[in-house]
Amino acid sequence: MSIGLLAVVGVTMLTTAAHAVATTAAYRAVGPRRLADTRPTSSSGFSRIDGHTIRVVVDAEAVAATLTVTAVDTSAAGFVTVWPTGASRPEVSNLNVTRAGEVRANTVTVRLGMAGSVDVYVQTPTQLIVDLVGLFDQTADATAGRYQPSNAGRVLDTREPGFGATPLKARGQRNIPLPADVPTDAIAVAANLTFTGTLGAGFFTAWPAGAPLPQASTGNADGPGQTRAIFTIVPVSATGFSIYTQGGAHVVVDIVGYFTGTPDVATTQAMPNQPPATFTFGSSADRRALVAAHREGSDNRTRDVLVIGSMHGEEPAGIRVVDALATIALPPDLELWTLRTMNPDGLATGTRRNGNDVDLNRNWPGSLYPSVVTSGSGPYPMSEPENQALMRLVSAIESRQPLDWAISYHQPLSTIDCDPDRGQRLLSACSAFSKTTGTPMQAFLRIPGTMTDTMNGLGKGQWFTVEFGATQPAETEVTRHVTAISLIGR
Repeated sequence: MSIGLLAVVGVTMLTTAAHAVATTAAYRAVGPRRLADTRPTSSSGFSRIDGHTIRVVVDAEAVAATLTVTAVDTSAAGFVTVWPTGASRPEVSNLNVTRAGEVRANTVTVRLGMAGSVDVYVQTPTQLIVDLVGLFDQTADATAGRYQPSNAGRVLDTREPGFGATPLKARGQRNIPLPADVPTDAIAVAANLTFTGTLGAGFFTAWPAGAPLPQASTGNADGPGQTRAIFTIVPVSATGFSIYTQGGAHVVVDIVGYFTGTPDVATTQAMPNQPPATFTFGSSADRRALVAAHREGSDNRTRDVLVIGSMHGEEPAGIRVVDALATIALPPDLELWTLRTMNPDGLATGTRRNGNDVDLNRNWPGSLYPSVVTSGSGPYPMSEPENQALMRLVSAIESRQPLDWAISYHQPLSTIDCDPDRGQRLLSACSAFSKTTGTPMQAFLRIPGTMTDTMNGLGKGQWFTVEFGATQPAETEVTRHVTAISLIGR
């Protein structure tokens, strides 16, 4: 017999001598929120489970909880069981893994035991994550937190032309409005989430649209080409809920019901689902297109930011950041302009210079341009079509709204170059960027003909250079840079 049995209307609970509970409870959406994480990188105070049980405190006032339980870094096939503290461990499983190294998640609704806690047993050594999705509270209210079935059915299938026929990219997000038969005062929806054709390993998360991305997962894949189906309860705002995929996947969402009550209040507006608008703003020395992308902020935007992924063809690491910025939700006060590269000639050949054999970062007319032309600087300042085109683009951006910040990515020095002569505003932004990304700050010897020197001298925003190391950055490093860009100037 399963512990924590719930009736879908009125939420009837089992009662045992170990823990007397209410016969009526109402659902309260409170998550997703992390309760326990045994991985070494976690600060939750738990450690790896080696064939025994941990106790997780959930909520002392609630009578039951909906949790997402994830097994990570498993040592062998085995099962996980969750049950109320104070009761005997049942002979049932809530989650199963089939091999060593597998990552698996499942949603569990369980009655809470003594002190509002649950016990979690693992059959074989594993790392374990427990995330809170929602609570059931004792109540005399016959309407609040009540479950209602829905006929909405399938509300998203990214495999189908009507939904774009395109999977979510790595770190991609999709916002899902509430269907017509789910009222805007719903607090949560009960849904089947299917992630199929995964593009890589990573976690999936569902949460209220407009709220910050939570540090909790709904499901996981440990490689490409996988399918993961999860039944869960997703808290919603009045504008619906959002789906995020760390590794990328096709997403299918079927809604089967909802819970009544007072919905979460979104902290920001839900970001639009459309991809950034791309446009050509010039051509290279070898007649390759120079392409930019634009993601428009809200009417109350306060920050215009430009990010250039690469200037030298053998330094492609920053392109990873630009690609990530195209797929995530951005703060509504941020207007973003991005270039994957301003040197498509060098990128195509893996070389530093453009098709005219000019180093674009020595060809700008700043105060440091050499009085005697040096190797690679070009015949005269701004001789190169790439630099001319970027100057026109910056002027076009500033005709709409002043450009506040610009970041130019390079390699391989693993540092942030922030000109100390440009004042405290730039230094403060560089310092915050350094703290978020973990990249040290170090002012370079001022170099003739650089883009940042020229743009700062012309007063076209605050410009600085970010250098990755010699190798391609890890996904976690890319994510930190994306976060730093979304926060710049705040």
